[in-house]
Amino acid sequence: KLFATRPAPIRLLTAERDSRRKRRRRETRRKEESAESPEGFPLSPSCLLLTRHMAFPAYSGNAMDAAPTHLEHLTRLTTDNVASRVRKTSIIATIGPSCDSVETIREMIVNGMNIARVNFSHGDRDAHRRRIRMIKEAREAYPEYYVAIALDTKGPEIRTGPVKDHIPVVLKERDGFIVSVDVTGKQYCVQGQIYIDYPLIAEQLDIGQDLFIDDGVICLRVLAKHPEGLHCEVITGGELGSHKGINLPSVRVQLPILSERDEEDIKLGMEEHIDMIFASYVRDKKEVWTVKDLVSESKKPIYVIAKIENQDSLNNIDEIIEAADGILVARGPLGVETPSAKVAIVQKMIVSKCNRNCKPVVIATQMLESMTCNPRATRAECSDVANAVLDGADCVMLSAETAHGKFPVGAVKVMHNICAEAETAYYQRWLLQDLRRFKTDLNQIETMALAAATAVTCMHATAIVLISSSGRSAQICAQFRPPVPIVALCSSKAVARKLHLFRGVLPYYCPETKVGPKMDVIEHTLEMGLEHCKRRGFVQSGDPVVLITGWPNEILSIHSMMQIVHAK
Repeated sequence: KLFATRPAPIRLLTAERDSRRKRRRRETRRKEESAESPEGFPLSPSCLLLTRHMAFPAYSGNAMDAAPTHLEHLTRLTTDNVASRVRKTSIIATIGPSCDSVETIREMIVNGMNIARVNFSHGDRDAHRRRIRMIKEAREAYPEYYVAIALDTKGPEIRTGPVKDHIPVVLKERDGFIVSVDVTGKQYCVQGQIYIDYPLIAEQLDIGQDLFIDDGVICLRVLAKHPEGLHCEVITGGELGSHKGINLPSVRVQLPILSERDEEDIKLGMEEHIDMIFASYVRDKKEVWTVKDLVSESKKPIYVIAKIENQDSLNNIDEIIEAADGILVARGPLGVETPSAKVAIVQKMIVSKCNRNCKPVVIATQMLESMTCNPRATRAECSDVANAVLDGADCVMLSAETAHGKFPVGAVKVMHNICAEAETAYYQRWLLQDLRRFKTDLNQIETMALAAATAVTCMHATAIVLISSSGRSAQICAQFRPPVPIVALCSSKAVARKLHLFRGVLPYYCPETKVGPKMDVIEHTLEMGLEHCKRRGFVQSGDPVVLITGWPNEILSIHSMMQIVHAK
């Protein structure tokens, strides 16, 4: 009888707990149905979904993330799950001929572009300067979006020459072609002859070796060496356009990380006040420092993002991550340098290492490749983008889709929607538990960031608002992947733009307008941040919010403070 009476209270407690959960879900559903965007305020895709998705709810504690295990979390996913208004993953889009106007760039900004990439491998310096200035003009229409500009260097890469009148050269299987050298890069490729800009190719390639063009789309095999170049047979045919990249697996290209052209390009970027540099074909940490030494001449800090594109960079991945400000996984060249079946493994490995070491990581190349010609992405591409988000990527990048594709704005919009939906399946507790085990010796800022991420889960907070003059506090807080937006209040627009590299960070320029004691300035700044969150619609009156200050406080001799408040 004693044992028979014990289960009753347990059943009652379970029923009461389930009842409380149902009540919370009903309250959340009512909030979702009544959620509206404030009138007269521009909708930022980095914070809110598109206008046609206005029924989407503000963040409400992420009920999906309340599951006790990752498996349970996944079983709760349904097609009825409503994505958050806040898209945490940033979108990088390449600016090219297809979006070569201020109006198109503005549309891309409105539809979700956070960072605009200018690829210096194509075109002349005047065209690049013109595009950078177009981006600046376009972002002036949306001053609270803080769109960053990235310069992608040519680096030690090999490319083919141009084709005449933009008519592709057709390479058919078993055809013979002569590969000749033209270091100027101006000699036209014609039927039967291809020009490349690497003078040592005949010395470094042996008979029987393969060279790949356009990320492996075209494959040529060396049959013989001639004074005019290499006589090759077409193994895999295709259409050759202008200035396509060439990969030589197992061959270390004897070119410096920065050519004279690269140095001039970077100096142009510094003159135009770009925010970050994507350094192509980085092979070790020394090459990272070479680029950093050059950009150190700039008056404002410029991030150096190392592109991982070959086997050498994979062999030295740990030291490159340590030296660089971030990593870009260029899966196109990697799929040629390494077996294509290994690319997914490499992607997960690099993303995990960057997550562990608090470095932003970008996944790039062929993410929505079919949208260069078609208005809709394939289901495989949608899954590819979603899996990059689930792997833990900070940013995803569009290349040819926006630079040369027919639907640059549509590609940004599709990627925006995929990221927002994929983030509902991300299980934040998993990473948080792993980082707790790995990071046993935390510094003051890391301890505060971990406490904030934990407080968000316990208090069902709707946002983290922090003050960060350098961006470092926001970067560390983003490492722990809190399930709510991190609103970083910056005193510099340059810092605000760079923070788009970090997942979940929503920058807001908040100049020090108040004069007085430091604590009064901090309090005033935090109040401005809370008002900004309420205007954006992801913090409602009464919601708990975690506040962190990252500025030095001379009065108390500390550098970080955390408090939990309820929005008024």
